[in-house]
Amino acid sequence: MGDFFRKNREILLLAVIILLAMDFRIMLLGIHRLHMDECLYSAYAVRMINHGDIVMNGGLFVDKPPLFFFAIAISFLVNGVSENAARLPNIIFSLLTVFFIYRLAKKMYGDDVTALLAAAFSGFSVIFTLFSTTAFQDISMTAFMVMSLYALKEGRHFRSALFYAFSIACKPMTIFILPLYAVMVVSETGLTGLKKEAMKYLRAFAWVFVPLTLWNGFLANPRWGMFKFFITQQPEAMKVSGNFPERFMIWLGYSEQLINGYVFLAIAAAGMLLLCLSGLVTRKKEPLKSDITIVLFIVYIYFIFSFLQFRQFDRYVVVLVPFVSIALARTIGAALSLLKNRNTAVLIAAVVTAVYALPMRGIQDSTLKMGAAFDHGDGFEKAAVFVRQSGGEKTQLIYFGDTISWYGYFYLADVKFGGNRSVYSLDELKKVEALFPGKNLVLVNAMDRKKEEVDILTNTHKLVYSSDGSGTGAEKYLVFEAPPQNR
Repeated sequence: MGDFFRKNREILLLAVIILLAMDFRIMLLGIHRLHMDECLYSAYAVRMINHGDIVMNGGLFVDKPPLFFFAIAISFLVNGVSENAARLPNIIFSLLTVFFIYRLAKKMYGDDVTALLAAAFSGFSVIFTLFSTTAFQDISMTAFMVMSLYALKEGRHFRSALFYAFSIACKPMTIFILPLYAVMVVSETGLTGLKKEAMKYLRAFAWVFVPLTLWNGFLANPRWGMFKFFITQQPEAMKVSGNFPERFMIWLGYSEQLINGYVFLAIAAAGMLLLCLSGLVTRKKEPLKSDITIVLFIVYIYFIFSFLQFRQFDRYVVVLVPFVSIALARTIGAALSLLKNRNTAVLIAAVVTAVYALPMRGIQDSTLKMGAAFDHGDGFEKAAVFVRQSGGEKTQLIYFGDTISWYGYFYLADVKFGGNRSVYSLDELKKVEALFPGKNLVLVNAMDRKKEEVDILTNTHKLVYSSDGSGTGAEKYLVFEAPPQNR
């Protein structure tokens, strides 16, 4: 048994890291309801399963690449439609990411301690764990990006380009990393080698982007909607920011839990700086080349996020997890390599990993309000049950608020109503109610509206349901029925 462990120690330790990472993610399932964006993405998959809408040409507008939505649809097909099934694909993608971060770090540095630390630091990253148990696109995008970089380091150029294209087909954010990816390709192949491999890259991109473009132009709803995404939703993303320092500090704030606190982030930053300086002095080509690559990716991503006017959401920094995890692992691995006793180095690595993983204890009770800890939708599922039971084709459902209808995409999918509208003011509500002769149900998130508005609704309408999240941290969803005089 001792010989077996010694011979297979590295792979067994990796398996333990991945199993622990999986356990932390599974613990988060079912803790809170889906985010409004998760509801939309899951609704695409529901339509595929229930209506055969494989090309996503009906019902809902699709202005994003569809690859990840197919992953949710497959999960629904296998597991049935549920919150957990919607979030399962990203758990799998995140664990694949941890595995390939290990492989990438091992390929870059040839050191098993650094590779295992990189796997642990990514697998036990608070922000990565919280978003791994969601149905956002960022996790699958990051997984394919890491697979692409590993394939490139392996000299598998067609596979690298294919995975990179898959990353963009999950979420277009990685298209902004294309210049750095191109630099890395040239660095690996040289200009002469690039000429030989160019057709592999073109063919791989064609396999993904030709059908994607044809779908986008001739089948998707709306036509060319994917290419209009940055015009319709993030027009600022193509403009230069005028407040770079302020934006950078906001992104840095979101980064606190990338590798579990600013202390580890500072260690990684200082360590990589020293290692690059040391490499320049000693002229050790391979470690220096890998160090510069990691630093370039980190600096470039922060720069492009701050230089351009991307909307600032916490989940966007997930793409940094592989690079900061490897940076921290490389820093600690380099320090441990100075020790003559390997057993001591392994023991210290285990202690550092244990300290790093401490925030994983009780992560299901996290108050960070991000990813799987986002609780804004809690209570809607209860209100949805009431609306399903009391509604029908003779009932008009009115969502009162900016985003509340997004939850209905999933929790009230395929429920038939006489009408389904969204309103944003009491005056607009009264006008919409007057248009429908049947029963009008008004669904509102009381935490999103002014107290005066809720008080007026309480006085002018009949309160027929309250999710009553008091004491649980849940939001309070209310259902009102409009009186006859409002119609």
